Amino acid sequence: MKDNMITITTEDGRVIECVILFTYHSDDFNHDYVVFKDPNSNTAGACIYHPQEDGKGTLSDIESDDEWEMLQDALNDWLEKNSDKYEESCGCGGSCQCGGDCSCNGCEE
Repeated sequence: MKDNMITITTEDGRVIECVILFTYHSDDFNHDYVVFKDPNSNTAGACIYHPQEDGKGTLSDIESDDEWEMLQDALNDWLEKNSDKYEESCGCGGSCQCGGDCSCNGCEE
């Protein structure tokens, strides 16, 4: 698995390999977050990241509307700063040379 990928299991049991867009720490909520994109759709998601001693960590759902609002602002800022590198039509998050014109679902190299 690539370093910029995360495996998400949905509530209905589907396993999805997602592209990590960025990580974020909030002093206000005292949490670390991972913001990701499903390469098979144009949707982003986020989870709280809980680091563990083994370096892998666990994820939990975000339940606060205030946290979602903060992360939406962080995502908007990230998209604005990375708009030249990030192609909406590509699931790779801009990490390949396809220019966003691919159907590779993650630009496996």
